[in-house]
Amino acid sequence: MVLTGAELVAVLTVSISGFATIITSCFHGTSMSRCKRIDCWGIVCDREVISEDVVAREYQAQRVNQSNQQ
Repeated sequence: MVLTGAELVAVLTVSISGFATIITSCFHGTSMSRCKRIDCWGIVCDREVISEDVVAREYQAQRVNQSNQQ
């Protein structure tokens, strides 16, 4: 099976978009984490935890976005 140029571009675009979505989801979940030490896929980092106000605003924004989509 030989792909034409357009087919190859389409397959690559969908693959890269899917991979980027997965990576974005992982990092967004980690950014909202309350953990000071994160160990993920062999990478370990120590960080400052974001304030409660920032977390509350982000969750409120997510709820607003979800209600607007329905």
